[in-house]
Amino acid sequence: MNRAWSAAPPLVLAAAVALSAPQQRAAEEDVRDWLRLVQNHRPGAADHSVLEASRWAWSILNPVLQELHHHAPPAVILRSVAMLSDLAFHVPVEERPNANVSGYSIVAQDGQTRRLGMLDAHLAAARRLADALPRNPSADATEVRSHVVAWYRTVSAALASTHNLADLEPHVGRALARFPDDAGTLFDGGGFYEAFASPMTQVPLAEDADRPSHQVPGKLLIQYKRSPAALLNEAQRHFRRAVELEPSFAEARVRLGRVLMARGRSSDAVPELQRAVKLDADETVKYYAWMFLGAALAETGSAAEAIRAYRSASALFPHAQSPQLAISQIAGEQGNISAARDALERALAPVEAAMDRFDPWWVYLRGHGRNLDSVHEIFAARIQALPAVDPDRWRER
Repeated sequence: MNRAWSAAPPLVLAAAVALSAPQQRAAEEDVRDWLRLVQNHRPGAADHSVLEASRWAWSILNPVLQELHHHAPPAVILRSVAMLSDLAFHVPVEERPNANVSGYSIVAQDGQTRRLGMLDAHLAAARRLADALPRNPSADATEVRSHVVAWYRTVSAALASTHNLADLEPHVGRALARFPDDAGTLFDGGGFYEAFASPMTQVPLAEDADRPSHQVPGKLLIQYKRSPAALLNEAQRHFRRAVELEPSFAEARVRLGRVLMARGRSSDAVPELQRAVKLDADETVKYYAWMFLGAALAETGSAAEAIRAYRSASALFPHAQSPQLAISQIAGEQGNISAARDALERALAPVEAAMDRFDPWWVYLRGHGRNLDSVHEIFAARIQALPAVDPDRWRER
C-alpha cells in the first residue's frame, strides 16, 4: 500500500479565462457532453463515464466546471463533484492529464521514501466546485449543506484509508474552514494531525532531513515539515472541540485520550477514556478505548486496573496480540513471571486462519477510513437519490 505525505502547498487551479462568443458556444456543448457522462454515471463505480472523463484535457474541463460553478443547480453540482472524486479514486493520477499546477508529494512505503508523486488535481477541482454550495439561503440549504459535508467526509475517509496524507491535508483544511462546527469534520481533522505526528509519517520525512529540497523538472520541491508536538497539539484541539459539540462521540473521545497520552498527559487521559468506555460504540472503538485506558492507567501507576482494562479489550478480540503483550509487560514489571509467560503464550498461540489474528490496532491510523466501504455506499445512495441530470436543461432557474 502506498502512503503519500504532503510536501508542497495545496495546489491551486488556474482561473478560467473569458471566452469569445464562438468559444462560448463550444463550451456549452462541452458542458452538455460532461453532463451526459454525469447522467450515465453510477455513483461509486469505475464505469465508462469515469474512464471517459479521466481523459478530458484541463483546457476543456476547467471552463466546464467554471460554468457549472456559477449556473448549475445543487443536484448537478453534487453529481459532478461525486464523479470527479470517483474519477480520482478509480483512475491513478499518473494516467490522467497533468494539470498546470504546482503540487507534489512524497510517496513512502514501510517507512522508506520510494518516489515523488503529484497531488490530485481532480480532487482539488471537486473542492472548488463544491464551494458553490450551498448557494444563497433557500428552503433546501440545510439539506444541500449536509450533502456537501457528507462528500467531504467520504473523501477524507478514502484518503485516510490509504494513508494519502498529501491530498488529505488540503482537503481537511478546506473542510474545517467551511464547517468549523461540524463534529465529524473536526474528527477527520484531528485524525489527519494524529496520523501526521505518527512515526509512519515522521520517519520518511526524517530520512530526507539532510536533503531539504528535491529538484524535479521545472519545480523545486520543499519538504513540508511540522514538529510532532505541534501536530499533536492540533489533533488534541480538534478532538476536544468535537466532543464539546457531541459529548457522546465515542471515538473522538477515545482519540482525545490517546493524543493526551502521546503528549505526556496520561493523568488527563484517564478520565476521558473512562468516559469513553461507557459510551455506545462498535467493538473496534470499544477495543481502542479499553486499550488506551489500560495504557493510561499503567502510566499513572495503576497496574491492576490497567490489566483489567487490557483484559476487557482482549475479550472483544480474543486473538489480538496487543492486549496480551501489554499484560505480559505489566506482569513482568510486577515480578509476576507466571502471568507474564501466560499472556505471551496467548499472544503466540496458533489460530485457524490468519484473519482470526486481526488486531484493530493495525488500522487505527486509518481513522474514519476504516469504514470506507459503508461510508462510500451511504454517500453513493445519497447522490443516486438526487434529481436526474438533464444535459439540455441544466441551468438553475
